[in-house]
Amino acid sequence: MERERIIAALTHAASAEQERAALDLLRRWVEESPADHEARGLLNALEEGDWERVRVYLATGDEAIARRAFDISQSPDAGTPEENWLRAVRELRGGG
Repeated sequence: MERERIIAALTHAASAEQERAALDLLRRWVEESPADHEARGLLNALEEGDWERVRVYLATGDEAIARRAFDISQSPDAGTPEENWLRAVRELRGGG
């Protein structure tokens, strides 16, 4: 399954029909890649009806995460580069 195609469908779904089609694509992505945590998290949010959370997640790109991870790395409570990245993801995309 082409990740970019699914992300675009989720990002631009403007009607109930488009949302259903995007959700079907996402379900197939999860079936094909059951260990993909991003796909599973998106599917869980959508099955709960939380399109807003998904849209915020998708709107927060890697560039913004990289900037925040750098800021974290310059602070007194910086961790490893991986820890800084994960912290930036949590801060910007939610989850703690």
